[in-house]
Amino acid sequence: MAKFTKTDETPAPRRPKISVLERRLQNPFGEPSAPVSFKEPGWTGRWFNAAKGADHIWRNLQKGWVKVRPDELSDIEQIGVYSTTPDGYVARGDRQQEMLMKMPTEWVEKIALAKVAKTNQMMRPGAQKQELMNAAAGALGDHNAELMGRAMVIGDVRTTREIVQRDEKAE
Repeated sequence: MAKFTKTDETPAPRRPKISVLERRLQNPFGEPSAPVSFKEPGWTGRWFNAAKGADHIWRNLQKGWVKVRPDELSDIEQIGVYSTTPDGYVARGDRQQEMLMKMPTEWVEKIALAKVAKTNQMMRPGAQKQELMNAAAGALGDHNAELMGRAMVIGDVRTTREIVQRDEKAE
């Protein structure tokens, strides 16, 4: 009968140059979609999944996104497997539930800056307490709101910000 013995001659597997953790830390919310390039410059593309809600595509059309036709793409191969809807727009998925849509890049950037401004406005120290005090003053009067304010302990949100300037020439 043959006797099998375990040996330590097997080399340890080589670690990749960039670990899985390092890759995940670069994109902690998940890998972003590959960018889509269009024949006409100045557009940003994004996939929208109708499975998120019955009116998800409609709501995003109302927000300024526009459906994309295959002939608008600079290279159709860049999006991989796709199909077209009966009305000729680019879709993917088993039931064509994902729609490729586009918006002018300038709008996308302005909306992103507006989101940052709104977030920064909401992150002002004491802003929530001040809003509550203003509402109380309107409903209960200034004197009662002042009494409430003295008795109320609400922690302030503190944040640090780093401003990064974009160099338009480098792009």
